[in-house]
Amino acid sequence: MMKIIIAYASAGNGHRRAAEAIYNRFKDNYPEVDVTLVDIVSYTNRLFARFYSRGYSFLVVHLKAIWAITYHLTNVRIFASWFKFFSRLNCRIFIKLLITTQPDIVLVTHFFPAEVVSYLKRNRKIGSRLVTVITDFCLHKLWVTHNCDEYIVGSDYTRDCLVAQGINRDSVRVLGIPVDSGFQNRYENKKRAEGLSALLVTGAFGFSLIEEVVDMLFSEVSLMVVCGNNQRLYNRLKGKQYEGVQVYGFTDQMPGLMSQADFIITKPGGLTIAESLIMELPMLFIGAIPGQEMANARIFQRYGCGIIIKNLQSLKKIIIDLKAHPERLDLMRADIQKLKRPDAAAQICQNVTRDVCSGSV
Repeated sequence: MMKIIIAYASAGNGHRRAAEAIYNRFKDNYPEVDVTLVDIVSYTNRLFARFYSRGYSFLVVHLKAIWAITYHLTNVRIFASWFKFFSRLNCRIFIKLLITTQPDIVLVTHFFPAEVVSYLKRNRKIGSRLVTVITDFCLHKLWVTHNCDEYIVGSDYTRDCLVAQGINRDSVRVLGIPVDSGFQNRYENKKRAEGLSALLVTGAFGFSLIEEVVDMLFSEVSLMVVCGNNQRLYNRLKGKQYEGVQVYGFTDQMPGLMSQADFIITKPGGLTIAESLIMELPMLFIGAIPGQEMANARIFQRYGCGIIIKNLQSLKKIIIDLKAHPERLDLMRADIQKLKRPDAAAQICQNVTRDVCSGSV
């Protein structure tokens, strides 16, 4: 039986959601595959695990300038190498797991486990095929690892960035960023209601202007607001009892909410963008984290699928313009249709198993 380990790191939700989408596809459609889902952070020592997960959250919420410096420093080769070395020192439990199980494939949705697998392959401790699924549309040097057999990316732009870094074009496949199958299922039954409806998503870490956004827009469009785990924000918005505003906390009903919206106001995380593409939702980007999210936003603004919002005044102006000229949304949806890849998880599973069966390992 083929053994596959799917590994991610619990720094933000996107890497986990992508890994789960692939894992669920394997479990539902490949009974001949022994597949295991692993959060590499839980296979490190306790101090490092707390630093890695909580440290990232703290920086992007409270110290964005420091996070921006960290992001750009680790995009320099020497600093990237040091960071990879330091991370690898703290994951001996994960290393032991890989050596003991000797999986046929290790598929990763985060650069941290990719570096560990690369190290073990380089030292001939394992013979696994390493498949890296990049969960952003931009490229950071931490994603580029030696001994990676295949990269799977969400766009031609990402592929071209890898090629520019010296990666063989033949080892890069543009299959999309994998998302839960529920998004495509709901898209196929999508029916838009009368009037303009917006989905406002705060993201895993939220952003401070969300309440001001709701105050400003609730009289202009129908709003669905997803607060995630921000219970304090949820209580404040529910307490105001806005007319025409639906407020949600943490929810697993995002496909259904997206199916009711005409556009989405969101932070530009890779998974959120991939989900929005499948649902053909034009994107208004607000509260982007410096680094990968801002780069994602710029990419999709150039593609014509999204608009970067610089301040609240410009957001309201754009909303009013979209109400007056709904054909702009139609043009954005047409551009989205060229980029959406709804079968990414299925394509990834099909490709990695085909490569093993054909003797590529």
